[in-house]
Amino acid sequence: MGYETIIYERKDGVGKIILNRPDKLNAMNFQMVDEIVAVLDEIENDDEIRAVIITGAGRAFCSGAELTELGARPDPFDSLSFMRSFAHRIILAVRGLEKPIIAAVNGYALGIGCGVALACDIRIASENAKFGERFVRIGILPGDGDMYLLPLLVGLGKASELLFTGDDVDGKEAERIGLANKCVPAEKLDEEAEALAQRLATGATRAIAAIKAALNRRIIPELKQELEFTNLLQSLLYQTEDHNEALKAIKEKRKPVFKGK
Repeated sequence: MGYETIIYERKDGVGKIILNRPDKLNAMNFQMVDEIVAVLDEIENDDEIRAVIITGAGRAFCSGAELTELGARPDPFDSLSFMRSFAHRIILAVRGLEKPIIAAVNGYALGIGCGVALACDIRIASENAKFGERFVRIGILPGDGDMYLLPLLVGLGKASELLFTGDDVDGKEAERIGLANKCVPAEKLDEEAEALAQRLATGATRAIAAIKAALNRRIIPELKQELEFTNLLQSLLYQTEDHNEALKAIKEKRKPVFKGK
């Protein structure tokens, strides 16, 4: 199958998915969701592929959702079916893959890009990586699984801090707090990710699949519940004065003035 928004490479038992919209900082649109889900399904049914890497072309892993495309849809954020077809679909596809997935985070991992990285089994970050949960800056909350996955990785206190402030985290800090398993120099990222992927691909992959299934026994049902609940909260927050003020401030290129309404 040919892909337009991603590049898929397969070599020595490892499948490598490269998000490939570098001119858009790999912002995710519906086509990219469709193609990632399709290639993950292809990988799931390919016995020769035993480990997976996801990374980004250019200077970003994924800078978030393609807002211009999403905003062009009628009332997109009020529709549960919309969120299921976009954020829910990609996060559950990544988390649910039987084979181990490594996120090689080469740059910006914002919004749903951060969600995809968190949904992977292991994260190796470049020193240039920048993880961001910026939703609070526009008066909403994450709806892509981060509300559940982030506390699992960094603990409730640190997750609360990052979600409340919307502050970004670089690669070294991500490693320190447990958001990334490892931080490496930018020029070493591909080498490190491929070495780990090769180790997993030549390991006891039946046992790895069983371990992942055991981990997912609780994670997947609870993640699904969280996705549904955060979607409900998002639909309410989109109606608030603070969210509308944030959107207005972005257009006017100024700092928003939130009133808690």
